[in-house]
Amino acid sequence: MKKLNSILLVDDDPTSCFLTRYIIEEMSVAERIYTVRDGKEALELIRETNSGADSGIELILLDINMPDMDGFEFLEVLETLPQHSTSSVVMLTTSNNHRDLDKAKMYRVTDYLNKPITEEKLSDILSKHFFVPDK
Repeated sequence: MKKLNSILLVDDDPTSCFLTRYIIEEMSVAERIYTVRDGKEALELIRETNSGADSGIELILLDINMPDMDGFEFLEVLETLPQHSTSSVVMLTTSNNHRDLDKAKMYRVTDYLNKPITEEKLSDILSKHFFVPDK
């Protein structure tokens, strides 16, 4: 099965990060998994990895509610970067607020998932937007 070059998980919740990373590793769907706790770290990492010989981050799993720079503030900056063209963004939330979904549609967001991430949810995203994972 084809693997993504890399996945970037942007989430300030350590438990959510641990579980999501574990699922990604168990599914073996990415060569590399980066985990950062805020949008500023994520932007720095994107600038570094999406330039030069590295073929870049293909999927960004982005939490909406984070301190300092929330997911929407991150998207505002991300969309100004030329490196953004190689990345798909999936917004993650624990909120059922429809305004968040409507706001996400204003950006180049591939999909929108409620946490916690499960193998089934991630498989669905990957099969819809990237490839069909082996079962």
